[in-house]
Amino acid sequence: MIKLIIAFGVIYILVLVLRFFISDYDKCYSEMENAGIAAFNCCCGLTGGTRHTDYLQENCVDCPYLVLSDNKGEKK
Repeated sequence: MIKLIIAFGVIYILVLVLRFFISDYDKCYSEMENAGIAAFNCCCGLTGGTRHTDYLQENCVDCPYLVLSDNKGEKK
């Protein structure tokens, strides 16, 4: 029984250590994917917004990882 408790403790510590190495961007993407906003490595699509948000989804307006492109394909 003690071996089982120790094994679960080691697994728990391993999970905590692995969470430390996941980047903030990956955490954000996973949260957006779970919310149904991100899919197929694409987050904050140009659907579902209004004219005031330039047709960007409301949840993506304040995203710290948002990068918009101008008409020439260059990132702003």
